[in-house]
Amino acid sequence: MEDSKNNKFLDKLIDKSLFIFHHIFNFVIIILTIAIIGAIGIKLYSLFTKSIAVANVRFIIDDVLFVLILVELFIILTIYLKKRSINVQRVVEVGMISIIREVIFVIFEVEPLKILSISGLLLVFGVIFFIEQWFSKDRD
Repeated sequence: MEDSKNNKFLDKLIDKSLFIFHHIFNFVIIILTIAIIGAIGIKLYSLFTKSIAVANVRFIIDDVLFVLILVELFIILTIYLKKRSINVQRVVEVGMISIIREVIFVIFEVEPLKILSISGLLLVFGVIFFIEQWFSKDRD
């Protein structure tokens, strides 16, 4: 009899803890979303005032790719808040854009083994992307 009461108490405690954790996690995601919006605004302001005035193509492409990464992260967070699930395709897109952003201008300065490794990583991301796309068609 006492075990049953303890189990009910523990179940209620766990449910209440999960409920509180869920709200704290949502609050953190909302704060991150606001921070991403602010970062997008700052980067766009910087892009249109400083980068275009200097007319350095490298900085412009870097800033545009960074804004794309931030927009994708914003979309991932908003989808999570709405549906409580993470879209793997979007996460893979962010990974691919990030890798391309880091490598695009230094590709000729990187050792051949690193280029091969980066190519393999991009290939794995591509395979994950298409597998997720294939299985998401089955779920719909």
